[in-house]
Amino acid sequence: MKKRMIALLLAAILALGLMPAASAAEDTVSVPDTITSTIKVELEQGQTKRDVVIDLGERTITVNIPNTGADPVNAFEVAPGVNFTIKNGTLVCAEGCTNVRAIKIGSNAAKDSMQDVYENSGSLTMENVTVKEFNVTDTTYEHVESGFGGGGAVCAEQVSTITLTNCSFLNNSCNANGGAIYLNSDSRSKLVPNDTDKIESTIQISGCTISGNRSEACGGGLFIYGSNAKLTFENNVVSKNRADKRGGGVSLRLTYFVMDGYYNYKSEICAFTGRLENNTAGVAGGGLDYTNHASPVLQLTNVLVTDNTAVLGGGIWACPDSNTQMHSTLGG
Repeated sequence: MKKRMIALLLAAILALGLMPAASAAEDTVSVPDTITSTIKVELEQGQTKRDVVIDLGERTITVNIPNTGADPVNAFEVAPGVNFTIKNGTLVCAEGCTNVRAIKIGSNAAKDSMQDVYENSGSLTMENVTVKEFNVTDTTYEHVESGFGGGGAVCAEQVSTITLTNCSFLNNSCNANGGAIYLNSDSRSKLVPNDTDKIESTIQISGCTISGNRSEACGGGLFIYGSNAKLTFENNVVSKNRADKRGGGVSLRLTYFVMDGYYNYKSEICAFTGRLENNTAGVAGGGLDYTNHASPVLQLTNVLVTDNTAVLGGGIWACPDSNTQMHSTLGG
């Protein structure tokens, strides 16, 4: 009788949703010294989340994937729903290897719809990783300035949490946005009136070096796009990058937009510190391009902005109505 009562009680608890949800599976993935074909990281059957950790063990991994097609291939291709961590090592593209990217995570369905929502979008974490000499010719978004597509070394699309810590991105290139890094953390709501069930995203970039990268569109070193996103950009060095259009070092597109309580896209910049130096843009924003309508306030605190060049806004270009405040910012 007691066993039956306990069973009924447990069933009631489960029905009410009072039991904690099962945690995502945690896996480690081994990586060879030379990657010659794409490593796909996907959800297993029945999974909605999966945690995957790759520890490179201080090794240098050479990526040498032949690509004769028009679209880029990726050393690591990570599906939506996967929380992907890679740490402690170097990823380098082999000499003569073309149109190859180091990491692609998330979904590119945003190409087709601005209103898609990815509640199980997963996350990207990189710690103590150097990524260098990758190059991408993304024919879908070649030379374009829109918010979608790119990333010579790393492309994260519709990813809810992005954390880059003590990493280096060196001498990468892309003919779309983001010579080294393209981050699209567009976590919009379901686009219904007064929707309070927002999907917030976070982007944290700390202690990173982004240098010597090239974009044929915007964001020579880094391109960030987001709505309902919280950005922390601390103690990074962004130097010697080039964009043919805007944002030689960084191109930043964040949305803060409220329309009669209907759409509430409230991005936030929690911190922006570090160095922007010796970057070049062909049009505007040699160091930083902050071009957007309805953006959150950008506060630059103790940022060194020096020796950047562009036709418009050699150091910083904030237009048409981006709100930028400077606090003890050095340089010119």
